[in-house]
Amino acid sequence: MAGGETNSDLMRLPGVVHGFSTRPLDFGSQSANALRENHLRLAQCVGYAQERLFQVKQVHGREVVRVAAGHPPRSIADLEADALITDQVGITLGVVTADCMPVLILSMARPAIAAAHAGWRGLAAGVLEASVEALCSSYGCASSELIAAVGPCVSGRVYEVSSAVAAHFSAIEGAVESNAGRHLVDLQRVAAARLVAVGVSEVTLAPHCTFEEPVLFHSYRRSGAGAGRQLNVIGLTGRASLPPTTGMC
Repeated sequence: MAGGETNSDLMRLPGVVHGFSTRPLDFGSQSANALRENHLRLAQCVGYAQERLFQVKQVHGREVVRVAAGHPPRSIADLEADALITDQVGITLGVVTADCMPVLILSMARPAIAAAHAGWRGLAAGVLEASVEALCSSYGCASSELIAAVGPCVSGRVYEVSSAVAAHFSAIEGAVESNAGRHLVDLQRVAAARLVAVGVSEVTLAPHCTFEEPVLFHSYRRSGAGAGRQLNVIGLTGRASLPPTTGMC
């Protein structure tokens, strides 16, 4: 499997695992056998129980699903949402992306995590703010206890949008570059600004562009509707020590 480094503090905390898949693994539309094999490979690489991976039906909104003890993954698989939270050991949360941002959030003070899918629509709708609010209200976290890792996504160098889309983010310094009628938006800069604004203490940004790195990543903008998908995960294992991981598989 391809590897890389995110330099995220999430990797250095005991009892927490996280990872961002790369192009050799495809979690988009493909055969059931291939999908099962890719799920197995990612689970082995990152270090979580494959049968306790929870995902939802992503719709570019701001809904957050809380995963509680005793729920099987199938119980939420058809729910329309773009973020998941839990404080349960043994549970892993996952979101798929193909240019949008995967945002993984962890409380440093107590076992509580979130995984969010954030493209421009989700950012505009407030999915990151909703994720932080849900963590804090559900598990008694303070936002200052939270750290976040923003995974590989399309970069501001190439993410061209309409003027209407750019207007959603023009108030954030450096987030929009406009020239000769072209508008480029830096989604990672927007995410970092939004997270810091609600009190998150540290935000790590992956130094990768899904569009510009075809060997490493699937990209909807590059390949269209047939593009594959990355799966991005964070889980609570309850183990005091874990094998070393690069964060990317």
